[in-house]
Amino acid sequence: AASAPAAAPAAAPAAAPAPAAADAAPAAAAAPEAAPAPAATPTKATPTDSKFTLPEIEPAFDEWLAAQLAASPADPKDTDEFKYITFTELPPFTDAHKSLMRKTLTPELFAQLKDVKSSTGYTLSNGIQAGVLRPHLGVGFTMGDEECFTLFKDLIFPIVSGWHQFDPATQVHKPDLNWESLAFSEEQAGKFATYVKSTRVRAARNISGLSLPAGSSVSDRLEVEKVMVEAFKSLPEELQGTYFPLGELNGAQEEELQAGGFMFQKPGPMQLLGAAGAGRSWPEGRGIFHNEAKTVLSWCNEEDQCRIIAMENGGDIKGVFERFC
Repeated sequence: AASAPAAAPAAAPAAAPAPAAADAAPAAAAAPEAAPAPAATPTKATPTDSKFTLPEIEPAFDEWLAAQLAASPADPKDTDEFKYITFTELPPFTDAHKSLMRKTLTPELFAQLKDVKSSTGYTLSNGIQAGVLRPHLGVGFTMGDEECFTLFKDLIFPIVSGWHQFDPATQVHKPDLNWESLAFSEEQAGKFATYVKSTRVRAARNISGLSLPAGSSVSDRLEVEKVMVEAFKSLPEELQGTYFPLGELNGAQEEELQAGGFMFQKPGPMQLLGAAGAGRSWPEGRGIFHNEAKTVLSWCNEEDQCRIIAMENGGDIKGVFERFC
């Protein structure tokens, strides 16, 4: 299937509009960090909580990591299944660690940022934890709230520049949600109609003032859900539909959502979201919305606070983008 080019990535704070990426299925593009993780290495229970496990990477690194966890103070964001580690020194990264975070985070930068904390309590240690525990990740840093983009910009900006070839220090993303400006010739439309099975246009959005999934509190997560449910009620009549809280699905509803490709699952421990703490208190505060025609879909509190998707069978990408806008 053909794929429409994605817009330039946004590097503005989480509350700023991010670009929409247009995907023509079935070969829909995946977010870089969402790529399948390598086979999980064995894990071992931590001394402090048998429900939270550390990966086995290299013996010396594993010993250091276990000591860091054992010495870490309790974090208000902790759950029985997930613990945030406070790193007292720059991690002794192994050759297996490939992330841009690892390449950017020098001893001097670690010392500069290690005691910085956002107003919601998100720290440098919180942000790098996924990249420390999961060496295969390419980015290796996660945001806990929009303040992180400013507080940790000396680390984040080089990562964004390296991953997206976009310099947030000098460039500004300019979104264009005028569907009529999409260049899509009759010849292209004919080829899409012949070869494309289905089309999706999607984007991620976050709500200013509420913590992001990797650092979210229970109250913020539920507030995000409340704001989104109210927003769904205000959609035009043809986009009106139903919101399904994940924790309240019955078997038939779950089967139907799975069959339509609408369902999302709790992130596994080897995945970015799982290693970053975005799967805490699952499935509370998470849900799926779609309209009656199943041409508009939204995920609540998955990788982002809000994932918005317009879709339909066939290759009418201009029509799908019009609905998205």
